[in-house]
Amino acid sequence: FEKLFTIKEVADYLIIKDEIVRRYIREGKLKAVKINGKEFRIKKSALTEFMTNMEQDKSFLRWHVDFVINL
Repeated sequence: FEKLFTIKEVADYLIIKDEIVRRYIREGKLKAVKINGKEFRIKKSALTEFMTNMEQDKSFLRWHVDFVINL
């Protein structure tokens, strides 16, 4: 079975707020599966794909690097 992450785990890993992860899911940028009719889980492969796509988006990468540096 493939590892599944919660929204909180993904947010913590990316150093962003949970709501931003939810927005990426709503916008279709991050694929997620719904469990229990309301909770989302993100497959490891979907997270890897998302990160690859975001690395190619220079504005996202620049924001993320600046944010992490300023922590």
